[in-house]
Amino acid sequence: CVGMKNSPSPPSFAAHLDGLPPGEDMPTWTELDTQSNSPLNAVWGADANDVWAVGDHGTIRRFQANDLRWQIIDSPTNANLRAIWGTGPRDIWVVGDDGTILHWDGLEFTASTAQLPQGNEPSLYGIWGSSADDVWVVGEHTVLHYEGAKAPAPGGP
Repeated sequence: CVGMKNSPSPPSFAAHLDGLPPGEDMPTWTELDTQSNSPLNAVWGADANDVWAVGDHGTIRRFQANDLRWQIIDSPTNANLRAIWGTGPRDIWVVGDDGTILHWDGLEFTASTAQLPQGNEPSLYGIWGSSADDVWVVGEHTVLHYEGAKAPAPGGP
């Protein structure tokens, strides 16, 4: 196994190298400074030159082309973050414990709200979408679907 720098044990990132066919070269992994002592739980990339990672205690990191180490991104939460997904570098969603949903608009992460029953703050473990207005979240006994910001109905408030 090869782990990232500053990773707790077990490593936040690992590759299993057993079982390579004879004559095949060993994959090359580059160790990068995450600037984090907290476990990292998920990774997503807008493209090969813009990669994001999220982890415990609200940890958010970004790695862009030519960076020597992961950038520290301000987080509006201390909740453990479990998953990340986006449509591009200016539309990224993060989910985690205590019903945490965060949205990146290209400048900053802000907390987003979901219509959860009062007092219900489930841990959210996965996120995926097909577009900016079709995003799915799963967690403890919960499935959420975001269909974009809706305009008020004609004659509505």
